Amino acid sequence: LFAVLKSKRATGAFCPKDLDPLTERDIELRMAQVCAALGSLAPSRRASGLLEPNDVARGHAGALGTFLACLFLKEPLLVDSPGTSVETLSSEHAARLELALAAVEALAGPAAQEPLNDPAPLLHRSQ
Repeated sequence: LFAVLKSKRATGAFCPKDLDPLTERDIELRMAQVCAALGSLAPSRRASGLLEPNDVARGHAGALGTFLACLFLKEPLLVDSPGTSVETLSSEHAARLELALAAVEALAGPAAQEPLNDPAPLLHRSQ
């Protein structure tokens, strides 16, 4: 997943070097490297702090699901079908698509959005 997302963001070409963390023999070091790699793709600062190496190693669905939902809201990795648009979808298909999107948005929650900047440093400078 990391290699595919990174190649999509960068040049569009797959780079086998992106899979290097998977060759690490020490499981804790491997999970730390995988977390760092995934964190570099996080669509928001909130999302970047979601994953811990232990979450990846143990497959904790909560943290992984929220993180992946944030990623897929930003980079859906879906290919548009030629000749289709929202207007040409059947009402049943459009309703299912909206339900799926709502479920992903609910799973991502506030982690998909950047928090508002704290104005306190600006206020203190003017005093």
